[in-house]
Amino acid sequence: MTESESKSPLWLFMDTEFANLDQPDLISIGIVSLDRQHEFYGELPELTWYRHASAFTLQRVKPLLTGPVFRDDVELAARLGEWIRAISKRCRMVTDAPGFDWEIVRSLLECDWPPNLQKQPRWLLPTEAEKALYYRETGRPPHHALYDAYALRKAWQRRGGDPPSQPESRGLATHHNL
Repeated sequence: MTESESKSPLWLFMDTEFANLDQPDLISIGIVSLDRQHEFYGELPELTWYRHASAFTLQRVKPLLTGPVFRDDVELAARLGEWIRAISKRCRMVTDAPGFDWEIVRSLLECDWPPNLQKQPRWLLPTEAEKALYYRETGRPPHHALYDAYALRKAWQRRGGDPPSQPESRGLATHHNL
């Protein structure tokens, strides 16, 4: 392993689904590592987000939920933290929506931050064409957090990896859950 490889973090591509843009109650989170050796997926019970769910969420996200369902956000946060800690490398997340997805992760982990997880994500905004190509190639539907994390990973690979870091404030403009 070269010195630069040992300093590079393990990239974790993440996505969340949430109730709506005004009330982003977490529904599900999906994370996959660049090497595909590490994968995490979890959901919260419908009763925690349903009352704030948009019509889009009820039509496009809810039918794709596959479980496992954690009891509440405390249990989900604990399991997510354990999962990250079990990775024996320094990790950094990649997100397409730092103002939504990353804020949800930060709130889940803020009381017990895994020491191997960097506190700032990298931002990658795939084009609609890049995402559509992934879904067409795999037959997986969009708006499932884990599949969307895989689509983000694939966009990173197609671009040759290591995209430029973007200021978090630039990620606030849009998210795929309308």
